[in-house]
Amino acid sequence: MKEKQNLQLTCIITGKTRSTNTSYLEKKANAAGSAEQFTENYITRDAAKLLRQGLTVQQVRETLGVDSTVPEVSEERAKMALAINGSRVRKKQPEPVMV
Repeated sequence: MKEKQNLQLTCIITGKTRSTNTSYLEKKANAAGSAEQFTENYITRDAAKLLRQGLTVQQVRETLGVDSTVPEVSEERAKMALAINGSRVRKKQPEPVMV
């Protein structure tokens, strides 16, 4: 029987942790370049959504009520991490042309 690994992801913005599985991590690692790069730059969905709306790291932390003990993150690193975590922006389907 295959032993389950206890994999944890910790958000660099909020400090929140969540469990994950190897298949999810492998999928994200393929997009991010490596599993280490993804785990070191993981951002929760809530934090990513607010960053995409243009809020700063500090504004996101205030909005989500983040504890002040979470290590500081530069805006540059947050932008890089947001890119690694993937974009939820989907291409709009072109509207049909009326002839």
